[in-house]
Amino acid sequence: MKKESDIVSCKIASKLISDSFERKLSLKEAVSLKAHLYICKTCVFFKNQVSGLREIISRYPNLAFGITPSSSTSLSRDAKDKIKGLLAKSQ
Repeated sequence: MKKESDIVSCKIASKLISDSFERKLSLKEAVSLKAHLYICKTCVFFKNQVSGLREIISRYPNLAFGITPSSSTSLSRDAKDKIKGLLAKSQ
């Protein structure tokens, strides 16, 4: 029987939640995560938020870059400026 001290922390649970969208969790990881989610509504909320964001991004991947269905293959001026700004910050 699991003791309270055996249940993973929110930090580990959030990592497992993120990992679960990228790969199949091991049985031990999946059980640990499920036990944590049973008692932690904050992490349930986080899991639902990540799931919702992933769904939106998969439906509308171009919106993150300012590309709309009507903008053809060219980036908007605003999108180009955003990309340039992000590149400048990363250097």
